Amino acid sequence: MSLLAPAQIQDLAVIVLEECGSCLSDDELTDEIALLLEDIAGFETASDKVVRQMINQARSHYHDISKQHEEA
Repeated sequence: MSLLAPAQIQDLAVIVLEECGSCLSDDELTDEIALLLEDIAGFETASDKVVRQMINQARSHYHDISKQHEEA
């Protein structure tokens, strides 16, 4: 179960990309996504597993979108 819809998780990736660019390290990317998630109501009640899933999905979207921008 995820607290966010897939489109919302993708939006997180877009926000990080627009705010921080496409050259973040894995740790920096995880930190930026986690910071955004902390501001979402209900986040504090999510299990670690759900949080990791959302972060991993957002990271995947971030990398996909970054590659699309590089190819354009």
